[in-house]
Amino acid sequence: MKSDSRQKVRNVIQGKPCESIVKGELCIDCDVVQSVCRTENRVGFAEKLEFIDWLGLDIVTIPPLNPRTDYGKNRLPEIEDFKWPDLEKWVSNTGLFTFALLDGPFEWGVRINGFEEFCVAVHGSGSSCASFIAHIDSLNRLLIEHVIGEGIDGVILADDIAHQYGLFVNPEVLRSMFIPGLAGQVEQIAQADLPVFFHSDGNYRPVITDLISAGFSGLHCLEKNAGMEISELRYRFEKKLCLWGHLEADDLEKSADPEYQAGLLNSIRRISEDSRFILGTASGVFNGMNLDRLRSIYHSV
Repeated sequence: MKSDSRQKVRNVIQGKPCESIVKGELCIDCDVVQSVCRTENRVGFAEKLEFIDWLGLDIVTIPPLNPRTDYGKNRLPEIEDFKWPDLEKWVSNTGLFTFALLDGPFEWGVRINGFEEFCVAVHGSGSSCASFIAHIDSLNRLLIEHVIGEGIDGVILADDIAHQYGLFVNPEVLRSMFIPGLAGQVEQIAQADLPVFFHSDGNYRPVITDLISAGFSGLHCLEKNAGMEISELRYRFEKKLCLWGHLEADDLEKSADPEYQAGLLNSIRRISEDSRFILGTASGVFNGMNLDRLRSIYHSV
């Protein structure tokens, strides 16, 4: 395991020189770890660490374990519902940069109420929706306090607010109802001198400047097929944000062609030059992905 990964990631987020390209994934499917590590046992700390080392990553992203499924309008998530297995091991026993992953109010709202019902409630701007958003904000502040106390290196706030062609709701709604709470969480994290990234699938370009104003250190995902081409975004926002992503599943399929792979590697190297850039997939590592090609790309750069 590379002992310098933690400092490498800090350097690239801060825009300091870095000798090699930093690599990280938002999520890694347990079935993938089992297939590579050839284990039928439950995927735990040792197995996931072996896989991360095999792939050549510098970052581990740690979501809380939240087994409850009975959330509803009268049963919202509470701090006691969340557990962080192996968090201490990731922080203390590896040289990896550790990110804690927390879901935002839009993600929770869709999960609990369903997509259509929540979007209607949001545009209605009723007091119940505002109360729900405030509840998730308070919950995340408690979770942030916990992971900071455990020695986490950074935080990712994940809220899937967009689809391939734009935002799910009016940007003014996001600016008035959602982004202020996220900004408060960012401020709490910044007080501990830790970086905080925003994650969303899709095209959320209309609110990138708002996320910059909220204080985010970087953005994750950046789907090329959704108009979030990282090589273009870096010229507009690179001085203000660290950009994390670039690879998509079809890149791995197309890279069977040596000419395509050579062009892909060249694009990665160009983006990384004098840039606050972390290489990763937009999707995370999931079952069915061509892992050998992904590993080849990661080791080649």
